[in-house]
Parts: sequence; C-alpha cells; structure tokens
Amino acid sequence: FGEYCSRIEYFEKDYELGFVCTNLEEAIIGNNTQSIGTHVFHQCSNLKHIKIPDNVTTLGFESFKDCSRLMRAYIGCGLTSIEQGLFENCHNLQKLTIANGIESIGHSAFKNCTSLVDLALGSGVTAIGNGAFSSCTGLTNIIISENVSFLGDGAFSNCKNLNVLVDNSKKNVEYNTSTFQGCKSLRWTK
Repeated sequence: FGEYCSRIEYFEKDYELGFVCTNLEEAIIGNNTQSIGTHVFHQCSNLKHIKIPDNVTTLGFESFKDCSRLMRAYIGCGLTSIEQGLFENCHNLQKLTIANGIESIGHSAFKNCTSLVDLALGSGVTAIGNGAFSSCTGLTNIIISENVSFLGDGAFSNCKNLNVLVDNSKKNVEYNTSTFQGCKSLRWTK
C-alpha cells in the first residue's frame, strides 16, 4: 500500500472496513475477483479510472463514493445491480458505460456526478432508484428504454441540461412528478 497510499486511513462505517488512499490513481481489479466490498475505494481522491471486469458479481454500496477525480468507469456484465451511492459525488466522472447485465440502479448511485456527459444505459435496466442521477448537470440526452418499469423519486431531478425521451410503449412505467423535476425537456413515446 505504501507506494500508492501516502495516507492510509482505516475507518469503520456500518460495520464495513475500508481505506482512504489519496495517491491511488488507478485500480486494476484482477480476473479472479468476484466481490468488491462496501466503501473499499471511498474517498480515494486521486483515483482516475476504474474498470470493473465481467467476473465481478458484487459491488458494495458507496464503493467509489467521493472519488473526486474519477473520470471514467466501465461496469462489466457480471453485475446485476449498481448499489446505492456507488459513484455519488464523483464530480469529474465524464464517461460511464453500463453493460447489458445491469437490471437496477440504486438510490443516489450517480448523484452529483456533475461532469457526466456520456451515459450509455444497457437494455437490461428495469429500475432506476431515487435520486440515482440527481444533479448530474452535465447530462444532455438520455433515452430510457421500454424495459424500464420503475423510475424513483427524483431519479433525474436537477439535471438542468437533460433532454429525456422515455419509451413507454409497454405503458408500464411507474414514476412520480419529482422523477424529472428540473430537467430541460421530457418526451414520452407510446
């Protein structure tokens, strides 16, 4: 750790353990890794890139929260859900690719990712949690596929530059008035 972590802080939060590594710029997740725990990279302020390989089947909540310099993330197809607060407050996250295996995106998963401009949602996504993309002011366009049946409270709230197109051809989308509050435009297809 010493070479990559000029400051190592051990912390315990909700009975999970983690380390704060302020000099870590890139984390290479090995092909034998199946699980990344809660808060593992939380507050690694110099982490810039992360690729979650297809063999990872579990990512704990808030694993990359507050990684303020993280710019790119690829999430492989081994996961079925993106947990709560996974990339919350990653202000420099610009590009995010979510593979087709993802079915749900948790509460506040990408909240305050203000530089996020390139978002590709896989066709397998069926649920987007409360505040999942709230205050992602860099987002300009998103198409929500016909497979999405649940959009949580404030899922895209305060995305002031976002044009949203929702494919509601199945007429089964559950949402409320705060889901797209503050977005630039909202269109529904039938």
